[in-house]
Amino acid sequence: MPFDVRVPAANLLGEEGRGYARFLRIRDEGRIAIAALETGL
Repeated sequence: MPFDVRVPAANLLGEEGRGYARFLRIRDEGRIAIAALETGL
């Protein structure tokens, strides 16, 4: 679902058009960290 939003180049984080893939990677890393914490508890 694309949105027509303009962001100045100085405010971009990472590569343009790769935000969703980056979100998925970060989410997976968070799941691993939470699982490790729960295992330790």
